[in-house]
Amino acid sequence: MGVYELGDENKNTVYYGSGKVKTRLLDHINKKECPLARYYRIEYMSETDAKKREQQLLEDYKKSHGEKLPIYNERVG
Repeated sequence: MGVYELGDENKNTVYYGSGKVKTRLLDHINKKECPLARYYRIEYMSETDAKKREQQLLEDYKKSHGEKLPIYNERVG
């Protein structure tokens, strides 16, 4: 379990997610959910901590990007 960040070719964040990291990353690749993603960063932790960390990362991102979410988080809502 953990939280992960996907980045584009310029290493700009395009998505934050949490859960079973290996499964989720394979889902993104196999289903082509985030076609701009080229890089990833992972933090392993408990499921509860991962959800909290994901929300923290999204809030921090919004504060520094004019209240917008990363492109693929916007699509998810």
